[in-house]
Amino acid sequence: MAKIYAKFSRPPGTRAATFKVAVTEALRAMLVHWHETYVPGHFETSANAKYGYQPRQGDNEPPRIPRAGVDPRTGRADIRMIDNPHYSWIKRRKKGHNKPLVWSGESKAIATDLMHFDVQTLSAGRVRGRFTGLPSYWYKYWKRDAIVKRRRADGSIEVVSVQAQPNKAAELTRITNAELQDMMAHGRVRLVSALQRLSAPMVASSAA
Repeated sequence: MAKIYAKFSRPPGTRAATFKVAVTEALRAMLVHWHETYVPGHFETSANAKYGYQPRQGDNEPPRIPRAGVDPRTGRADIRMIDNPHYSWIKRRKKGHNKPLVWSGESKAIATDLMHFDVQTLSAGRVRGRFTGLPSYWYKYWKRDAIVKRRRADGSIEVVSVQAQPNKAAELTRITNAELQDMMAHGRVRLVSALQRLSAPMVASSAA
């Protein structure tokens, strides 16, 4: 979860209550702007470097790797080349891509749909954006690498290191400084618009 703090200055002569309402409106607009403008980019290949995603298993490996085993014809130990069994190469083979945070594309469709992005007003000057509908595995991750044992085809035990699960929720909500500055500029424009609307004199009219 990302937290951002935006500071706006109250114009002279503006009532504090009016300013709080306008600020809240500006903050809500900033979150919607972020969701519409920047969230889709979190699912592109360029996001790995832009947002500093944790490398996935197989990212920096060749498509085929050597594997020690036993020749079924002779019963002797040998080394053979196999398709890389790690995550990013499985995704390449099964899904035809290696985009981050994407497997089938279902989660991307949910995350980029404004209907699944709930902007809540917590109090005057405090808002929260929350993704809804994402699968539970988005919020589960291992903080450390794990050592696991796997049984080979010949019955022997292989001890391997399993990379810690990436914090996908944190990766999805990372914001660069340039994006933050753009969000602030968007918020200032909305703040001015809101203040003009809220401060406009009420005009009453009656039918003759």
